[in-house]
Amino acid sequence: MSNKKSPIVFISYSHDSSEHKQWVANLGIRLRQNGVDAILDQWDLFPGEDVPTFMEKKLSSCQYALLICTKRYVKKANAGIGGVGYEKMIVTSELIRDMEASKFIPIIRQSGTREVPKFIETKLHLDFSKDDDFEIVFDELLRTIYRSTISKKPPLGKVPSFRDDGIPVQNNDLDLSEQALETLRIIVKQYDSGEESYWNAETLAESLGKGRLIYEQSLTVLESHGYLEQDSDGDFFLTNKGKEDALEKKLI
Repeated sequence: MSNKKSPIVFISYSHDSSEHKQWVANLGIRLRQNGVDAILDQWDLFPGEDVPTFMEKKLSSCQYALLICTKRYVKKANAGIGGVGYEKMIVTSELIRDMEASKFIPIIRQSGTREVPKFIETKLHLDFSKDDDFEIVFDELLRTIYRSTISKKPPLGKVPSFRDDGIPVQNNDLDLSEQALETLRIIVKQYDSGEESYWNAETLAESLGKGRLIYEQSLTVLESHGYLEQDSDGDFFLTNKGKEDALEKKLI
């Protein structure tokens, strides 16, 4: 049995509508089902309790705070509304001033826009706007919370030899991570069968049921080895080197 403590995650959001409150609750439920101690006002704040004190206490004790960025949330956060107009779950720059900035994760929940409060606008966000993409993005969120890498960082290869004209001699050995090698096998198989000629992380994730980040990293590794090249549309295609090495190493 694992001795790891469950990470504590505070969910900050604005009460835009009953539907939005239910979506936030469902996100919290999924997190708790996956071992994350999600803190939410709907479960943890009771009538008569002081809202700012509750927020400050939970923000101080959590490992991460999810900021559910609807348009209303962003507007109120930027305005710094307080007093009578105080929104229950709005985190302002004053609240986070003395806290570790890396704990705040912007969650986009909008239609057609990607707005976040000004005090976190430089942070990488997760986009939950499309319900069809929920499982893929939720996987990214869990990996972020648990600091779980998609694949191992590949080891450094050998220093290349150089010809007299200064051009490096290419190493034809398939020195790849297990995930990158498996991605190459899939691409070579699809290419050989005539199914596909171009690939990107999104289509691979949709067809194979794994997180998009897995394939983003694998495609980048394969490109760095010269097995793939990227066109102007951002799609990858198999190079002659990729085809030759695939035949040599019997990947099909």
